[in-house]
Amino acid sequence: MESTVKHLMAALFEKTQFLVQLVETEDSDSMEWLSVLEERENIIRDLDNLLRKEGSLSDMHKQQLSLMNEMNQKILSQMGARKEKIAEKLSAIRQKKAAMQLYNQMGPSGYGAFFDRKK
Repeated sequence: MESTVKHLMAALFEKTQFLVQLVETEDSDSMEWLSVLEERENIIRDLDNLLRKEGSLSDMHKQQLSLMNEMNQKILSQMGARKEKIAEKLSAIRQKKAAMQLYNQMGPSGYGAFFDRKK
């Protein structure tokens, strides 16, 4: 059992480090994050099932989990910041789209200029 726990902990630590690298990369794709998060979730589920059957973690593994928790807290704030940036961009796009629809419904425009009929 110890080698299986050791293997799962090593895999979990590796995936956590990879996720940190992805999140810290400025132009990384958030969809990649999801696949790594899903893989980590599967490892955590396997580890949890194993520990329910066999016993508890050693002190070394508990320290490793503590380190991974610190890494998770670090990237959570970075993920939140990226989420806010994306929300701002989406809001700006929606505003531009609404303005374009409003002026396109107003009537013809000539030579790249539009005629504002709101007088």
